[in-house]
Amino acid sequence: MHLGRTVRAVLLIVLAAASVSCQTTEDLLSVRGSGSRFFGSVLNADLAARQPAPEQNQGLQRIGPADPPPSEVYTGSGYVNGQGGPFVPAGSSETAGRGTYRLNFENADLGEVVRAILGDALGRNFVIDTEVSGRVTLVSARPVAQEDLLPILETILRMNQAALVDTGSIYRIVFDSEVGTVPLIDRNDTRSGYGLTVVPLRYVSARTMVGLIEGFATRSESLRVDTSRNLVLIAGTAAERQTAVETINNFDTDWMADQSVAIYPVGRVRPETLVPELERIFETREGQPGADLIQFVPMSRMKAVLVVSKRPDLIRQAGIWVSRLDRQSPETDVQVHVYRVKYRDAKMLVQILSGIFTGSTATGIDQRGDRPGDQIDPRASLFQTSVQGETGDNLNQQPGLSTDQQDPGLTSGNTFDLTDTGRQPGAGDILAGPATGGNDRIRFSADTANNSIVVYADGETYRKILAALRQIDVPPLQVAINVVIAEIRLNDQLRYGVQYFLKSGDDGSIGLFNTIANNISRELPGFNFVIGSERSPDVIISAFDEITDVQVLSSPSLVVLENQTATLQVGENVPVTTRQSTSNIDPDAPTVNEVEYRDTGIILNVTPRVADNGVISMTIQQEISNIASGGQTLTPTFAKRRISSAVSVVSNQTVLLGGLISERSERNDTGIPGLHRLETIGSLFGTKRNQSDRTELIVLIRPVVIRQGQDAQHVAEELRARMWEMNTRARD
Repeated sequence: MHLGRTVRAVLLIVLAAASVSCQTTEDLLSVRGSGSRFFGSVLNADLAARQPAPEQNQGLQRIGPADPPPSEVYTGSGYVNGQGGPFVPAGSSETAGRGTYRLNFENADLGEVVRAILGDALGRNFVIDTEVSGRVTLVSARPVAQEDLLPILETILRMNQAALVDTGSIYRIVFDSEVGTVPLIDRNDTRSGYGLTVVPLRYVSARTMVGLIEGFATRSESLRVDTSRNLVLIAGTAAERQTAVETINNFDTDWMADQSVAIYPVGRVRPETLVPELERIFETREGQPGADLIQFVPMSRMKAVLVVSKRPDLIRQAGIWVSRLDRQSPETDVQVHVYRVKYRDAKMLVQILSGIFTGSTATGIDQRGDRPGDQIDPRASLFQTSVQGETGDNLNQQPGLSTDQQDPGLTSGNTFDLTDTGRQPGAGDILAGPATGGNDRIRFSADTANNSIVVYADGETYRKILAALRQIDVPPLQVAINVVIAEIRLNDQLRYGVQYFLKSGDDGSIGLFNTIANNISRELPGFNFVIGSERSPDVIISAFDEITDVQVLSSPSLVVLENQTATLQVGENVPVTTRQSTSNIDPDAPTVNEVEYRDTGIILNVTPRVADNGVISMTIQQEISNIASGGQTLTPTFAKRRISSAVSVVSNQTVLLGGLISERSERNDTGIPGLHRLETIGSLFGTKRNQSDRTELIVLIRPVVIRQGQDAQHVAEELRARMWEMNTRARD
């Protein structure tokens, strides 16, 4: 039996860390020649459990913002008018001195008052229009300076609808309506009398200035605006014009000269968020005490806050508060975090996280890209099997049952396709840029070179992401799978097949399995056949060998990661003609054949999944194929036996898959030519022999979950024990 040599080769491969491979029987012939040296190296190997290096504190690498640029403060004068001094009341005169005249007119004639002031007091020549008349009562409480007499006279004349016009050598007193052309007087000229003053503006528009001074600095009808040259024209008496000019001078100032301005960059918060907080602190909203004292303007382009105030002390206080408020709690601070993946692929984790936190469509994809619906429920039909046979393969069944009958409660079988067809188109698009889905404050990107995930999120969200990663990025479980693929010759005891023999309760050498099978069938109906965890495939094969001939086709032992597919293939690539073409133009042209290669031999695909309770769900595809006929041509006929099944078993439990029966009939008629074919005496000159050979293909699979180093050590020690037993038998 080739079982011993196959197991020995498998152990050699496992100890060499090639977990998904095996050797054929022919390949093992070279191993026997090594003798005791081979067994010595295996039996003395160090199988102690190894532990991975301790994890570094890599939880996250946080990248903070760069330091903001320094603040810029520009302090103003702090005064209102352009001269840099206190406000000067209109109408004041620096030449006002001690009073020298007392005015006392009681119901006097207007002409007498003019004569007394212009002629007697000021010594000026004047002419009074004959139509100008009126009565005046004027009494001064204290002495009046000489410089104030002329403005007082102009006030008296205005009260009587008259005006004083200075023509240079003489004053004319006429009605207001007869003033006519008046002289143009410079804004700094203090000449008395009715005139026109032109005031050019520098900082304020003329239209705005007129709106400010009309009605209280001078009469509105005395003001004119030249918007093209930004001029204000004032018509009136000297006192009126002087008052208006002084008022304009106080308004027409460089308003920035008395403003203090500061630019405070912020590094951790947005200016739009910081400005409302500053406004609440300084009470600058409408109706609050500081509404006109200080202003805050967010500058998104510069990521800074602009502060404007007439008081430099407020500017300094604002800078202090900007520094105090320019910080965020780690819970709300949006930062870049780096998570170094420990066990899984960064791209796959990004797809999962994007589906959870950003609403992306890249969801429902596992490591192999299977469709979300292709999951195995161990509480449903644990053996959902599809069996296919070609060229002489028959489905093993119990007598009296048709092939489409099932026990009550069974679900229909499914054939699981292991090709990667479930991945959604565009699932990897998220890796090219920010993840989309309605939340622009969360982004994921995979750093494939370092197998890391770059996360852009605030601290609170990242804690949730990190909690999810700790549940997802876990060490993958490994499954050690011991498989025995054998072909059993069916004799009288096994005439109905292996499975029926095990369930029938016949008194045979392997009848001890009957009780175990019945108990499990009641708990989990639908099993092909499950043998207790204390039975290994080698024991079962040895039991079958007691009652019939058993040929072990392959006995691989391999280790595979959870949710990954382990593939075993031993055989040949057979060329097959798929298309022939000849030329219709040139009869001498050769025939062109298109040939493709078909895999034959033993092909096994196993994909395990491990549940939390230790139940292992496996998707199994087993195929044995060979050339049935036409082996010397490019159009051979293949004989193929295939099992496609999904099973669930407990760790260290053996499952038996069978039922593929192959029958070959052989008839031989030999003897003396011509004579052995005679009807009566032909048997005297020859022999006839009819031989029928029926075999059944069975697959024994025992998976063992490797959760830690000790489990791997136990698996290796078990294989070493088998090797020790084989070595002992070989010596005997």
